[in-house]
Amino acid sequence: VVNEAGMSVEEPTFEVNTEVPKLTISGPAARSNNTTPSFSGTTTEDGEVVVHIMESGKPVATAATHSSSGSWNVTSSALPGGNRTYSAY
Repeated sequence: VVNEAGMSVEEPTFEVNTEVPKLTISGPAARSNNTTPSFSGTTTEDGEVVVHIMESGKPVATAATHSSSGSWNVTSSALPGGNRTYSAY
């Protein structure tokens, strides 16, 4: 390619990836007395992973980490005690 000054220049090439990364998540056993549960999983891209812990659709905790080589794991802060049901995403 020749620029406006008549000099030969290399044409830049680049890639744009707009696909949403894929993520898997594994949590603690369905019944547990552990108030600081751990979560782990995989992702198609390295970067920040945030796990949101919900009770009745309301957020009660988040836990953040960075994935490395597609794998990640994180432990939540202490959750309230008692007989409660949580979900995570």
